Amino acid sequence: MKILNKFKWFLSLGVFLVTFSCIDENFDGETTEGLSGREILINILNEENRQIGEDADGNPIGELDLFIEFVEEAGFIGDLAGTRTQDQLTIFVPTNNAFAISIATLGYNNLDQLLADRDEDGNLLFDFESIIGTHIARTSLTAQQIQEKDFDAIATFGANIPVNRTDDGFILNRDEDLSVVRSNDTGNGVVHVINRAMFPPTFSALFEEFFDDCENVVGNTWLRIVAEQENPSSEPWNCSNFGFEGAGVRANGFASGATVLDAFLVSPQFSFSDANEIRFQYESRFSGPAPELYIIEEFDGDEINLDDWTRVNVSFPAPAGGNGVWNPVAVEIPAAFQGGNFRVAFRYRSNSDGARRVTIDDFQVGVQ
Repeated sequence: MKILNKFKWFLSLGVFLVTFSCIDENFDGETTEGLSGREILINILNEENRQIGEDADGNPIGELDLFIEFVEEAGFIGDLAGTRTQDQLTIFVPTNNAFAISIATLGYNNLDQLLADRDEDGNLLFDFESIIGTHIARTSLTAQQIQEKDFDAIATFGANIPVNRTDDGFILNRDEDLSVVRSNDTGNGVVHVINRAMFPPTFSALFEEFFDDCENVVGNTWLRIVAEQENPSSEPWNCSNFGFEGAGVRANGFASGATVLDAFLVSPQFSFSDANEIRFQYESRFSGPAPELYIIEEFDGDEINLDDWTRVNVSFPAPAGGNGVWNPVAVEIPAAFQGGNFRVAFRYRSNSDGARRVTIDDFQVGVQ
């Protein structure tokens, strides 16, 4: 399939500026004078763009030149000469050969043919912004951290990239042919050179709840169960107008100070033979325990017995420093529940030491 416009994640110029400006710790604005955008990008990638040959005119060919071409074609390379920041991000950089494999898989003979494939308005059918964004992670991750941590996915600016661990290493994006050729974490971020390009994972939703009619949903099709509530002014999964887009469901144990609250938001029952992933938008602020996610096989809507519920390992993003900072979260449904009947339950807990405010929106169950 050649047309990739179904992947509609768009990146801002600022994102690219921050991302690429963080890689080389010796890079500063003053060194850019007289350099072209391409030279600046090569400087940021540092020695990772190793020479692998020469073209017919004797010009060096770098191992990451196609990646540079893609960034240029996306229209961001001219903005890379801005002020260097200290943000910690990670970039997965496919080699020329990795992109060549992808180009062939998409049905093109070479890069020139791909670049010539445009719609009637002259727009490229290949979505460079989405593809490049999928290779930029929101946090600094060394190979060792990816291997040893227990998160299920890496949040990039293009998508959530699944991570599966084996005895020998880890698998990114469910692509067993993808491996890290080498890594460089000596700069202000981390560069991983990889042998396969990563496309945003496709997802087919079998169930969606956007909470647009939240007041009629929460307490009816979605059950709200309060196990403990110290202060009646706290929020045990109340509807909020400050959702991802419109209404959402919010829990907050702060009421004239952090208070004790233990509340559950339980989904309707699902029965999908091939559902394997849960997705939702998540926003949080302030300090306090992270929420918990459970899968339930049988539940009569009354008594909660956590011994019979399966807690799913979810790495919820840390609380943001401001309002309205949303993060997409993707969770793999445990194999034991794939093909059976189940519910999903979000648990919120706070205490006198802290009350993190959390909001859930755009909940989906589907096939990845």
